Amino acid sequence: MIKPKVLINRWMTKDGTILISRTQHDFQNHFDTVDQCEVFVDGGIGPVMRKSGDLLDMRLYDTDEDHPEVRELYLWHTYGPNGEYNPPKKFPIKDLTDDHIANIIRTQIHLPEQVLNMFKRELAYRQPKE
Repeated sequence: MIKPKVLINRWMTKDGTILISRTQHDFQNHFDTVDQCEVFVDGGIGPVMRKSGDLLDMRLYDTDEDHPEVRELYLWHTYGPNGEYNPPKKFPIKDLTDDHIANIIRTQIHLPEQVLNMFKRELAYRQPKE
């Protein structure tokens, strides 16, 4: 059995603050008012994810079960189909068109396997259920 891979590196502090590290060097820190200490998460979905403090694990994985939440939280940076967004805008994958997702799958072959699979899962998720 293949172990699921992280798509959203998300943790909650004791005071209820949610920290999400989206990229390798996306260091997110917060002063937890319950524990009275600084906590952090870092590393995005890369091979070295780090955290400090007593945090509740709320990570989401590349599974069918987690996909409804992943499609809301995973942000894709885009310049738009004609380059009209400069700087690029961020959109949850649920808001991308089918053609946009198909083009991402076709052209962005450098993306981690779990990210490409997430886009494929999104296209399947949109298909009518029988």
